[in-house]
Amino acid sequence: MADAGVDQEKIHAIGSVKNAALSVIEFLTIAALFFGLVEVGLSFSPNTVTAFVWPPSSFALAVILLQGNRIWPAVFAGSFIPYVFAGHPILEASLIAIGTSAAGLTGAFLTKRWSTTARLFTTARGVAIFSFIAFLPVAFISSAAALGASVVAKETGLAGSVVHWANSVAR
Repeated sequence: MADAGVDQEKIHAIGSVKNAALSVIEFLTIAALFFGLVEVGLSFSPNTVTAFVWPPSSFALAVILLQGNRIWPAVFAGSFIPYVFAGHPILEASLIAIGTSAAGLTGAFLTKRWSTTARLFTTARGVAIFSFIAFLPVAFISSAAALGASVVAKETGLAGSVVHWANSVAR
């Protein structure tokens, strides 16, 4: 077989290139889907500070649970770019993207810690655990990061934003 003229190192390199290309396609697809989801969310509520429940955070949790922690850069990019395109300052967009990524990573960590992901939705307990994680820590981290980003960017005052945020949660 050695005389066939096929070098094993070349075969390995082709496989590596293929894997790298698939990873890039996966990254770009997730970032594009996330971008679209953020754009739709911004069209309904341009002030993300007022949104306690932000669907892109749930998508971040789902993607990280399905694809693993390695996909967080796609979540970050997909969250960062729409805010920059919408004219938000770079610092604000970065803080929001960090918050969304941190929310997804935290939710995935807690889900894996408190339940087995293979049997997550097979029992009422598993559904309750996931619902708790998706609603409280993930939503809170993401919206608190958006609130902090808005205050840092000086778009809104802290007191007014917290009052408005608390009122929207209480409704």
